[in-house]
Amino acid sequence: MRGFLDEDRHPNAPRDAHESEMLTLVVNLHRTRPLSVQVSNTGEGDVRVWLPKSVIEIEPVALGSTLRIRVPRWLALREGLTTAADDRQGSLL
Repeated sequence: MRGFLDEDRHPNAPRDAHESEMLTLVVNLHRTRPLSVQVSNTGEGDVRVWLPKSVIEIEPVALGSTLRIRVPRWLALREGLTTAADDRQGSLL
């Protein structure tokens, strides 16, 4: 299995360039596997989701179980890690 390069598109990725742009999120890490990580938002009512490592970037420094990741906007929206309303607020990171 190979990862996705810039010129490749993930099969579920939209064609809209805005949707493909990367977001930086702070998430809680729950589990890790060779090809994916299980994370949740840091707020109340967290829902755990699996993200493929081939599509995200994980910053090397982790504080306990908290990570900073870069994830495509379309994936963050689809998995409920952000909402369109949150997205319009801008980034504080």
